[in-house]
Amino acid sequence: MMMKPESERGGSSTMHEPKYRGVRLRKWGKWVSEIKMPNSCERIWLGSYDSPEQAARAFDAAAFCLRGHAAKFNFPDQPPNIPGATTLSSSEIQAAAARHAYSVPDAARHAYSVPDGDISQGPSFL
Repeated sequence: MMMKPESERGGSSTMHEPKYRGVRLRKWGKWVSEIKMPNSCERIWLGSYDSPEQAARAFDAAAFCLRGHAAKFNFPDQPPNIPGATTLSSSEIQAAAARHAYSVPDAARHAYSVPDGDISQGPSFL
């Protein structure tokens, strides 16, 4: 018996499926993130974002706050640096996750740095 692809079986399409832990796409196009509290059924809402990467970075921050360095990150090469992370309340975790989601990763920050202040060597859009 030949199986139909999942998209033809009525399952979810992989075209818009997030490839990140704790992230999903709403039908109106926003990417949302949430995380489950350890040893509980409770979840922490981490917010809505324009890109799956932002939502994934929010998840990474919350995972770090809840599980420390043992957490499984979406971006293991860019772990969050959140002082006092393991002592934060749920609302403080939400705030830390939002800050981390909107922060620019070090790799992207260095991609547009200009050597010695010479803007003639910077990207053409400057």
